[in-house]
Amino acid sequence: MYTKVPCWAGLLIGLFFCLPLNAADPATRGLARQIVGDTGEQLTLYSHSHALLIGNMHYQHWEDLPQIEAELKQVAAALSKQGFVVHQEWDLDGENLKKHLSSFLIEYGAGAQNLDNRLVIYYSGHGETRDGLSGSNGYLVPVDAPQRKDNDNGFMQKALDMDDIVNWSKKIETKHVLFLFDSCFSGSILKTRSGSAVPENIKDWIKHPVRKFLTAGSANETVPASSAFTPAFIRGINEGAADLTGDGYITGSELSLYLAQEVPKYTQPANHPQEGQFGNGRDREGDVIFRNLADSPSPVKTQPLPPPMPELITTPLGYLQITVNSEGASIEVDGQKYPSSSIGKALNINDLNVGQHHLKVSKPGYLSYEKTVTLSANQWEQVPVILRALPPEVADLPAAAPPLATAPRLQNYNFGIEMLALPSGIKLGKYEVTQAQWRAVMGSNPSKFTSCGDDCPVEMVSWNDVQEFIQRLNQQTGQRYRLPTEDEWYTACQAGDIREYCGSNSIDSVAWYYSNSGTTTHPVGRKQANAWGLYDMSGNVLEFTSTCYEGDCARRVLRGGSWAFLPEFVRAAFRTWNDVTNRDSNIGFRLAQDR
Repeated sequence: MYTKVPCWAGLLIGLFFCLPLNAADPATRGLARQIVGDTGEQLTLYSHSHALLIGNMHYQHWEDLPQIEAELKQVAAALSKQGFVVHQEWDLDGENLKKHLSSFLIEYGAGAQNLDNRLVIYYSGHGETRDGLSGSNGYLVPVDAPQRKDNDNGFMQKALDMDDIVNWSKKIETKHVLFLFDSCFSGSILKTRSGSAVPENIKDWIKHPVRKFLTAGSANETVPASSAFTPAFIRGINEGAADLTGDGYITGSELSLYLAQEVPKYTQPANHPQEGQFGNGRDREGDVIFRNLADSPSPVKTQPLPPPMPELITTPLGYLQITVNSEGASIEVDGQKYPSSSIGKALNINDLNVGQHHLKVSKPGYLSYEKTVTLSANQWEQVPVILRALPPEVADLPAAAPPLATAPRLQNYNFGIEMLALPSGIKLGKYEVTQAQWRAVMGSNPSKFTSCGDDCPVEMVSWNDVQEFIQRLNQQTGQRYRLPTEDEWYTACQAGDIREYCGSNSIDSVAWYYSNSGTTTHPVGRKQANAWGLYDMSGNVLEFTSTCYEGDCARRVLRGGSWAFLPEFVRAAFRTWNDVTNRDSNIGFRLAQDR
């Protein structure tokens, strides 16, 4: 992908009266509205939480940034888990960029009625640093702004000055505001410091605001279009990785230190986060607080357990209690059906043998839940089940063809490309095209992850590069390889059985993604294949298809998710796109053939 330059690098600004969280309140989606102080006083956290996400992808005078769409969807999912109502805007020009930002802040941040609201504004797109008489300053670049080198006056008329955002944050009454800018930035508002100690007294942060800036790089550093800041931010707040003290809360200071450690690992050349604040006195005394969701209780409440079975029973048994968050779901254990679920009522099974059992909970319109449960003698095992509604896009995708008992396999030993003849009527590569295969055809290896090895998927190739590879491969082998269409890819992914991921409802069994990849690709074929014998259809690298995105053939559909994606974006139903000229370390491909 293109890089976002000059450098606005994951800028984070916080204006917070920051409060630690206590017991979960269902009305606030898992975050408490009030907490209790040391002397028993009730301290209000917030009344409502709103997030505005702005993604500028398609520029008139700057390079496009198509990967932003997938990145912001990940941010939206993370903020939803933290209790936010998410509002999204795309491709804003200069007028609408200022309009939407100011309107959002006024509607949810101005006035006494919004005092206890919590707001987040997250911008992803191009940024620019401009030197003036008072020093350098940062700008958000709307989609219609000209390049400064071509028309500096026009740029100044369109771009949004960082000073305007600072002034807005000073004028609104709401206590909790957080600005994040995943672009490149430098300016007098930032003052670098390192080695900051994590504050110890959470209660002190409750009573004071803070206006904090955190940037993942300086003006001389380049931030990749495929963000390293976004996944690190999500890992930090939603997986608890930034909870450095282990107290169940994540402060802005902890988040700053965590990002300072993490972001340089995944950027080449490395980006180095900086921290700064504006304001004086009490404006610097508070800190940002997130809940460590890894320590949060399950949204499904388990029920009181029945008493143990009488000791007169000589054969040891295991006991299983199942609670489900949805009414009328089908429950099966080892294929045996039990009464359908009822909200607030547990299913207690007290006659199962000791050992492993397969639990399946399903309901039309929802993703199925499957788990292997291990029962011990005369002990209860509680399993809270959360069913998630199927995304709308699943209904719009083609149904998979019926599977065959065994898919015949055809081996093409030229360059080691192995094709499978599928029941759907085409042949598809058993694996993603590897670095070794690309090098054998093209004479070079463009991949970022060369240290992964020859058997790892090739990446950093554009759709146009892939067309050249296929042309050369066909000339050298006498074959007629091509890319699959999106429909062909999806049918092969599901292989006759609708699952959340390609071949399984368990992501770890079939995919390399951000939680298990170690931030790199992996050799193909190391995870479980789907029912048709295809490997890595979910995760490892996104895969190009030949399908034009919404009729625009300058953009092509990508499927499958990648090593850097959250589980939501590795699902079989997830789709995104890339310009035909863009290259990215998340993107590779597999080959198709007509029979």
